[in-house]
Amino acid sequence: MKTKYMLLLSSLLSLTACKKDVAITNPNLPTIKATQIAIPNGDFENWDWELCPVNWYTNGCALCVGAQWDEYVVKKDSQTVYHGTYSALFIYNYNFMAYAKIKFGLITHPTILQGYVKSYLYNPDTISISIKLLKNKRVVDSGYWQSTTPIVNFTQINIPITTAATLIDTALITIKGGKNIAPNNFNSTSLWVDDLSFFK
Repeated sequence: MKTKYMLLLSSLLSLTACKKDVAITNPNLPTIKATQIAIPNGDFENWDWELCPVNWYTNGCALCVGAQWDEYVVKKDSQTVYHGTYSALFIYNYNFMAYAKIKFGLITHPTILQGYVKSYLYNPDTISISIKLLKNKRVVDSGYWQSTTPIVNFTQINIPITTAATLIDTALITIKGGKNIAPNNFNSTSLWVDDLSFFK
């Protein structure tokens, strides 16, 4: 009876452990299993009364529409979504490049930032996501991704993070949209970001 109980317990623990593991795929790399580390509101499902993504600092101001220039450059989008109900849309408003930053406490050192992006880029333009891991307010590891070409469908990106340090206490993620307009002088560079997570 004790042996059966131990086998059952072992099976349950194994199943529980497997639920934490997620396959990370990249066509250029072998598939690896990694443990997910949540990013606060990394899926952009939560927005406050000012229509800003909760936990994120942005240069968007949805309630400023009608000002000298429209500062609504980071917005909630329910039409173009990879996962859940909303994604974050970064648009160039002819004056400001859109950006969003999140800084939060983190002691588990991630090795990858995974997310899903889609974009329309006009003229030569660049969109980017950067990661900084800090210890005692000093950057100890980092990661960076950029694209200079349009991404017409939501595409998974896996951003490697350096692992020089063993101890961290804070993570900082910065997303930057583009800064160009289309030849028709109406459309502008747009970036959608959804379902961000760290993995170790």
